[in-house]
Amino acid sequence: MNKLIVISAISAFTTFASGSVLATSQDFAPGGTVPVICNATTFTGDFDFTEQQIKSATGSLDVDFKVTCNSANDAVVKLKSSNGWLENQSNAAFGVKYQAKLDVADANNFNLVLDADNTSKQKASEQRMTTNAQVATGVDAKLTVGLTSGYGNSMAGDYADNLLLTITAL
Repeated sequence: MNKLIVISAISAFTTFASGSVLATSQDFAPGGTVPVICNATTFTGDFDFTEQQIKSATGSLDVDFKVTCNSANDAVVKLKSSNGWLENQSNAAFGVKYQAKLDVADANNFNLVLDADNTSKQKASEQRMTTNAQVATGVDAKLTVGLTSGYGNSMAGDYADNLLLTITAL
């Protein structure tokens, strides 16, 4: 029995001395994901111009809202007019031209302007918006539509346009 213990001890010593010790390792990859969110929410105000404002093609109205965009690579903001002006829905030859201006707080002097003065034609304007920690958590924005001039704007009818705002993460 003494021989068995000595042989086992010699075998264990030989294995340790030759560097063949059993070892294990594990790589860990701590991390997580934050999804991209670029949106506009919490709208207050409207663009319902009065009869006098339409007839005189003067005045402006605002819509206030929140803009959030957490894209690490900025975003593109676009305003698109479907009609090119406030078009008389009874007769497209009559309408009111306007300027839409979008201001976004804390977005490094972001100021997007669309001149909807292209009667009966779609018109669009876009600008790159620099994102930052403030924009990522939500900042105030204001879209102002100011009437600039008209043609036949004393004619009866509903004057309308579809002004589309899109915010696309880069």
